[in-house]
Amino acid sequence: MGPSVNHMVEELPQFNPRKFDMKVRYPIWMAKSILKQSLQALAFLHENGIAHGDFQPGNMLFTLSYIDSTPEDSLRQQEDVQTQSISPPVERRDGKQDKWGRAYLCVAQPLAPFTPYTEGFKLKLSDLGAAYFFTNPPTKPVTPRGLRAPELVLTGSYNNTVDVWSFGCLLFELITGQQPFCVPYSEMQDDDHLLSLTSQLGPLPEDLYKH
Repeated sequence: MGPSVNHMVEELPQFNPRKFDMKVRYPIWMAKSILKQSLQALAFLHENGIAHGDFQPGNMLFTLSYIDSTPEDSLRQQEDVQTQSISPPVERRDGKQDKWGRAYLCVAQPLAPFTPYTEGFKLKLSDLGAAYFFTNPPTKPVTPRGLRAPELVLTGSYNNTVDVWSFGCLLFELITGQQPFCVPYSEMQDDDHLLSLTSQLGPLPEDLYKH
């Protein structure tokens, strides 16, 4: 698979080179196609009683073109210390071993050059690690906080509409180039999210606060 919807926009030729304070967002025709294809994928899951649970731009991937006929050497990750495409082994300054630490670092080598961005491009909805059947919802949310529906924040309860809320957030982001609700990480992030929701949308239904 190619770059995600989050990253492909930065590879579009109109943004290279990028000028200071340039607004980076998809052209309307691309945004419409992304929304249509992602909604079709979501509809397929829902028709089969499955919620994605982590519906976001980072999980929507552009497909690669002519991948079968592309030489493997052109696709292989370069791993050469001399050309600095990969670092020497990473060690802690205190000399201790860190089993969770990175063994080495690699320079990003995305597959954007092999990804079509003209009319007819295709998307795939990926990462079903948080998916669940409507009849068996999880107890803890995986959806990024800024994409969580107000009922999920207030009640912690899941249903088959959490993906629909996330899709609405995606629609706003693709058209405007900005996330509708930016929630900074903090101990009060749920409160910050609710304040952002009411600021943008107005008072939430009173029934949500009864839980």
